[in-house]
Amino acid sequence: MFRSRGRDFSATIPAEFATSSEAIDPDAASARGALTVAAVNYADPGLNSVESFSSRGPAVTHYFDASGTRLATPEMRPKPDLAAADGVSTSMSGFSPFFGTSAAAPAAAGIVALVRSARPALTVDQIYSIMKDPRGSIDCTGVGFPDADCGWGFVLADAKVKMALDTTPPTVLPALSPASPDGANGWFHTNVGLTWNVSDPDSPVTSVSGCDPQAVTTEGVVSFTCTAVSPGGVTTRAVTIQRDNLAPSRPTFTGIAPGAGFSTATVPWTIACVTRYPNSGERAEEAYIFA
Repeated sequence: MFRSRGRDFSATIPAEFATSSEAIDPDAASARGALTVAAVNYADPGLNSVESFSSRGPAVTHYFDASGTRLATPEMRPKPDLAAADGVSTSMSGFSPFFGTSAAAPAAAGIVALVRSARPALTVDQIYSIMKDPRGSIDCTGVGFPDADCGWGFVLADAKVKMALDTTPPTVLPALSPASPDGANGWFHTNVGLTWNVSDPDSPVTSVSGCDPQAVTTEGVVSFTCTAVSPGGVTTRAVTIQRDNLAPSRPTFTGIAPGAGFSTATVPWTIACVTRYPNSGERAEEAYIFA
C-alpha cells in the first residue's frame, strides 16, 4: 500500500488536548503496512530537495490503539519511508503536470511494478526491502539514511530493478572470539563468543534466522546455524564449537613407583607425567629425564 505524505498547515491548530506532537496526523500514511512517499520535483537538479508541502519526519507518534485506548508507551513509526517524483506529465486533463505527494506515491508504485515485472516471485517484504535499500537511492539531507525529508532516499528505478535481478545469494560468515581454539583438536578451554557477518553486495538481505550472537559457556559440543535470504537466494552456514574447561584429571606418573627414591645407579632415568581433559580427552604430558 502506498500513501502520499502531504498536509495543508494553513488551518488553525486547536489547543485542546495539546500533546506537542508532530505535524503529521497518525493517518493511513503512517500505517504499519504503508510505504509512505515524500515528493521531489522530477526537475530538481540533484533529486534531493523535497517539495515545500511534503511533510517531514523523522517519525509519526501514535498515542492510541485501534480501539481508542491510550497506549502505555507511545509508538513511534519512522516516516516517510522514501521519496519519488512529482511534477510529472499525465494524460488526464488538469493533471499535467501533476504535483504533490499524490503524484509521488503512484510514481513509486510504478517502480514497484517494474521490480515485480523483473522478478514476479518476490514477496511484499522483499519488494519493500528493495525500495528502502539506500543503495540506488539519493539522500535528501546529506546526513545519511534514513533522513527526515526522504526516509531511505529518492528511489532510482534502474537500480531497484537491478537489485530484483540479483542471482547471487548472501554471504554468511561466522566470527569467533577467541578466533581459534586454544586446545588440541579444535577444543576451546575458555568461553567462546559467536557473531555472524551477513551481507549481500547486490541486493538487500530481507530476512535472517538463527543469526543472533551467542555465548558458549557450557561444556561439550554445540552447533549453531545461520540462514540469510535475499532476492539473490538463500545461504545457510553452520558452525560447531567444542568447549572443555573442566579441570584436567589427576596426573598419573610412569617411570617411577610411589615412594621410590632417586639413585645415580639408575640413570638415565625418565619420568613422565600425564593428565587429560575430561570432555575432549586432550592429553597433556610432560617428561623428565635424569642423566
